[in-house]
Amino acid sequence: MTQNSNLSSHLIPLSARQKFVIKFTVLSALAILIGTTIGNILVSISGVLPTSYSITTLNFSHLILLKLIQEIPVAISLGFFQWWGIKAYIPSIYWIFVTSFGYILANTFPNIWSNVAIYQLGQNLINIAIGSTLITPICYIIFGIVQSIFLSKYVTKAWKWIAVPFICWLSLAIWFTPFNILLARLLTPREYGNFALAIASVKLISSALVLGIVPAVALCLLRKK
Repeated sequence: MTQNSNLSSHLIPLSARQKFVIKFTVLSALAILIGTTIGNILVSISGVLPTSYSITTLNFSHLILLKLIQEIPVAISLGFFQWWGIKAYIPSIYWIFVTSFGYILANTFPNIWSNVAIYQLGQNLINIAIGSTLITPICYIIFGIVQSIFLSKYVTKAWKWIAVPFICWLSLAIWFTPFNILLARLLTPREYGNFALAIASVKLISSALVLGIVPAVALCLLRKK
């Protein structure tokens, strides 16, 4: 009796977990792919990028605006599709807003800081790398705090959720670091350029899956109030 009561107290019932994880992961991956596509289209039609440019010729404001145009559609898409996946258990539409805000913060602020360090403060690459290493996980922890505040209305011990976005970031960092090192050793700059689209696709799909699977599993472990 006690065991059945404990199982029924979970946010996602045991009988629905497998279907939920698959659905939530697919929707999150779809959100990343759709949002990225929309962001790239908006960049191409916005006129932010000059007709002829290199990354070194873009000024500070162009780089910030470019990043925001790319990431905002992804953030909104991720928030909406994830809400679609959990609305049977958490019906509030505010999940869209907290997820969008957290995603934009975690994926845009470190980039903004890097550009400020380069263009405004004149920092060297080592200091920028150290700063980004510290700022990025902090932003993901704030992302988790924002979502946990929202979840506290529906689940017990919502503070545990604070670690979830950080785990997503850490998982991708652990995967991308050796992946990038391997590519740098195996490919010349010209070869890397030839495979740029395929490499970007692998990273995009990896990010989409991690941002779906990790939160989906974490949601299954939460207990409802």
